[in-house]
Amino acid sequence: ILVLEDFHWADEDSLHLLDFLIGKLRNQSVSIVLNARPEFDHALPIQEIITDIRLSELSEADIARLLQQLTGAARLPVRLRDLIVVKTEGNPFFMEEVILNLQEKGMLVRSGERYKLTCSIDKLEIPDTVEGVGLARIDQLERRVRSILQCASVIGQEFRYRMLVQVSEITQRLRDHLITLVDGDYVFEGSLAEELEYIFRHIVLRDVA
Repeated sequence: ILVLEDFHWADEDSLHLLDFLIGKLRNQSVSIVLNARPEFDHALPIQEIITDIRLSELSEADIARLLQQLTGAARLPVRLRDLIVVKTEGNPFFMEEVILNLQEKGMLVRSGERYKLTCSIDKLEIPDTVEGVGLARIDQLERRVRSILQCASVIGQEFRYRMLVQVSEITQRLRDHLITLVDGDYVFEGSLAEELEYIFRHIVLRDVA
């Protein structure tokens, strides 16, 4: 399986390469999974064997289930829930980032099976874009941790611990700082050939960093 992410940003050379690969692999046991925004209008070869799956906006029931999952089944204040839905328009990643941001600021705390706000809902400042929420979260990181995240973002969407050690100015407690980023849902930790590897949880977080 060949996976191509965010191909709505592909340049002309990348599109030519994609067409070439499809032509070369059309008789092979290979599946190509390409995701892109609706504005992607490149006419791919062999249209007759392409399966087009279009994702629609989440329904109110889907949004309710997602919020329940994000909050561990604890209930959000109704006014806050409605505000998040309006602000994010049901974008799953945006919704999750808003909740994480409010928790990290101490504005939203869990109390038993409910969440409660520590300030008036009128005083909540929720950025209008997912990039804005990502930036707000990154700005709250301790300086050294933020610097490591920024350095990692230059390496790429995926980066190896060994490479980060070589290029980062911060080497003391680097592993601890990376654990902080994993625990904060900025990056995922994995391993590749017995070597630690990390992946940004979302390309938006990498771009903002």
